[in-house]
Order: sequence, then C-alpha cells, then structure tokens
Amino acid sequence: MFPSSPLRPADPRVGASTSWVQAAGGPWALALAIGVIPYLVARGWVNAAVMFLSVAAAWQLRREAVWDLLKSETGLRWMCLALVVPFAMVAVVQIAHGQTNARPFDAPLRLVLSSVLLIGLYSRRVNWLDLAGIAFALASLASAVLVYFPGMERFYWGTGRAANYFVDPLSLAQHSMTLAFLCLFSLHSKEGWPGRSLKLAGFVAGLAVAISSGSRTGWTMAPLLALFWVFTRPWMEGRTRRSIGLVTVALAMAGFAWGSTAVHTRLNEVMHELRQYFNGEFVDSSIGTRISLFRAAWAAFLAKPLVGWGFSTLPTAADLPNTAALWTPIMTGYFVNSGTHNEWLQALMKMGLVGLASRVFMYLVPLTLFIQAVRSRDPLRRPAGCLGLVVIVGYLASGMTSEVSNLIYLSSFYGLMMASLGAMALPPPGANR
Repeated sequence: MFPSSPLRPADPRVGASTSWVQAAGGPWALALAIGVIPYLVARGWVNAAVMFLSVAAAWQLRREAVWDLLKSETGLRWMCLALVVPFAMVAVVQIAHGQTNARPFDAPLRLVLSSVLLIGLYSRRVNWLDLAGIAFALASLASAVLVYFPGMERFYWGTGRAANYFVDPLSLAQHSMTLAFLCLFSLHSKEGWPGRSLKLAGFVAGLAVAISSGSRTGWTMAPLLALFWVFTRPWMEGRTRRSIGLVTVALAMAGFAWGSTAVHTRLNEVMHELRQYFNGEFVDSSIGTRISLFRAAWAAFLAKPLVGWGFSTLPTAADLPNTAALWTPIMTGYFVNSGTHNEWLQALMKMGLVGLASRVFMYLVPLTLFIQAVRSRDPLRRPAGCLGLVVIVGYLASGMTSEVSNLIYLSSFYGLMMASLGAMALPPPGANR
C-alpha cells in the first residue's frame, strides 16, 4: 500500500533529491490522477479505481483513531454523511416495501467506499491540485480521441450525436462539459506554458465533444459555470471588471447559440417542441416526452409520498388515472426502460420523501461545504472548493433532464471527486480547535 506517513502539499523549495512523485503530491496524488484519466475511455476503470483506493485507505486507517477524527471535525462528518446516507435510504425503502433487490445498492455502495477514501485522504491532507488539472486535461483529450477516432461513428446516436462504446450522448455531454470547466478552473498564473497549453487543449476538447453529442443536458451547465469562473477570478474583482466579464460570457453564449449550426438547431427545437406540446399538436417529441415523464413521476410521488413505489414496482396508467392522457406508447417505453429523465423526480417516485432526503445529503451538503471553501482565503481550500463546485453544478444541472447517479461509473466518478476534492476543501484537522 501507499506510505502511511502524512503527505504534505508540494513545496516549491524541494531539492533535486526529491522525487517528482513526492514533489507533485506523493503517491496518493499520482494514484488519484491515474484513477481519473481513463474514466471516459475505459469501461469500469473509475469503479475499479474507487474500490482499490478505498481499500488502500482503509488499510492505512486501520491503526488510526478514525472515530476521534470524525468526532472532532464537523465538516468531515457532514461530508461522510453525504456519501453514506444515499445507501442507508435505499435500505430504508427496501425494508419498508419488503423488497430484497440488490441492484439499487450498486451505485450508492460506491459512495460509501468513497467515504472511506475521503477519511484517508483528509487524515493525510493529500494535496493533488497540481496533478488534478493535468489529469482532467488528459481525460478530456483521451475522450475526444476516442469519440473522433475513425470508426467510432458506429456508436453515435441518430443523426451523428457523438457517443462511445459505453457512454451515451447525455452522459458524455455532462462529463465532457464538466471536464472542460475543471480544466479551465485548474489554470493558475504561476504555472508554465506547457501546463497552461495542456489545460486549454483539454478545455477546448471537452467543449467540442459536448457540442458534438447534441445533448442539451450537458450544455445547460455552461452559462452557470462560466459566470462562476468570472466571479471567482482574483483579477476579475471590482464592479467594472465583473460587468465586462458578464457581457463577455453573454456574448460567448450567444456566439455558440448562433454560430454553431448544431447548437442553434437543437435550441430552436426546444421552443418548437414546447409549442407543439402545449398546443396539443405533438406530445411525443424529445421535450414533450420529458414533460409527460415529469408529470407522471410527480403524480406517482403524490400517490405514495413517504417511501415511494420502491425499486421492484412501477406505477401504470391504471394506478394514476389523472395522468391517463400522458401514457402514449413512446412515453410508456421511456418510463419503463429509461426512467423519468430527472434525478430528483426519479428519487421521489421510487423512494418518496426518503429519496428527497438522500439527494439533499448527496448534493446539497457537499455544495454547502464547497461554497464555504470558496469563500476562504486558504490557498488549498479555495481552489479545491472551486473544482468541487464545478462537479456539483454539473451533476445538479444535468440532473434536471437526466438521471446522473443511477449508473455505477457516474456514481463512482462523483464519489471519487467528492473524496479527493473534499479532503482538500475541508478545514485542516484541528483547525476548529
């Protein structure tokens, strides 16, 4: 396993005798980077990385006073709860319905494992910021190479919507856009041109893949993250500069909307399909089907609000007579095979208010902790908080039109980011005292 001695942030004064691994943050930092780079090109990689790193962390924590650490560090306790509660809530719903379905535990189990990794990284204050930016850039570039590699078109959806052999266009857009902004937020003024060039290339590659996917799910986060980037840059402080930044972001978004045929066409379709749906002309469009799914899921939640319908039963049109008009063959097919296309409504339908609690802990608790980190002046906490918010905003924005935690690799990546970035964003051990 990795060295058990605490790893400190990289020191620019390290001598020539110090290995480059230790200078970059130590073997833990290198292992985290290796866990991230292939996650959009190698099926099962990030899942295996979370399992291996969690076991390594557990081994190193075996002789440490973990309970004392949890009792003394409030932020660490809350972050661990955010990763453990979703698993516990699945168990509550299963017990309430008398079900013994193991599959719903798959994705939440990766979050539980990530909580062990979080404690291990936090106890050593592992700083992998320098390698994180490089890892995000390489992951973005590797994904672009795979998507645009000759012959990969056979995995595309419909009329040329980019995908790869295990990532659909919706998830690809979400994670490509997230990687793009992780690259952008990783840029800092003191790094050399090779690092900046690599991260800018990763940023461009992520944007390109997200646009090629044709998925509006991933595009929704771009304006939010661009504004967040403007307001968190030190050199953008002041009303005048921020106003210029806002105008620049608005012009850039308008440029993408009107300058890219793919983006322009897909955005126009939104307005057209909304008019069709609410005029009763055509309800089975992409947008129309989603609205019907949302309405049916909400009605299902109202019918069983406490613990939902469980994981082995789905409501039907007969169970929800007030929604009978929504159940077209296309909508029914999506409802049965693909879910409600909304992270929160899916949790409400299947798990009721228990599901709402699980999502509040899973997303909003880390969101609060990362916001606190961004507001600090700590040179480690602040940038880690920014990166953590990029991930959270990406999952929250995409969760409005798709499920973002139902697949193992999506949940594994989220857990890995919460553990590795949360360990840096939380106040250091003993700071509260």
